[in-house]
Amino acid sequence: MVKSKSKPTETKSRAGRPAGTPNSEQPVVLVEAPRCRRCGCTKLRHVKKIKQSDRPGRIGGTDKRFTKTTWTRRRCDSCNQQQIIITREYEPSAWND
Repeated sequence: MVKSKSKPTETKSRAGRPAGTPNSEQPVVLVEAPRCRRCGCTKLRHVKKIKQSDRPGRIGGTDKRFTKTTWTRRRCDSCNQQQIIITREYEPSAWND
């Protein structure tokens, strides 16, 4: 019988977060996927960006705030309907009460 030499086990340093560290708090984001008005599909291709406004405001009749509005032209993949999608973004640091 031939005995093989065993290699000493080496401890490698592992990259990343140390064990036992809690997860960091992430902000909650509300995203509503834009839908085609004709067929209701959510697969819309970006055609071009029309304009962008950095004026803050509120969505009418609700307490939802926004700081940036973007208008984009998109085309539905299933029915080929072209439409303008309005996207509103909220940046808490940019809002002044």
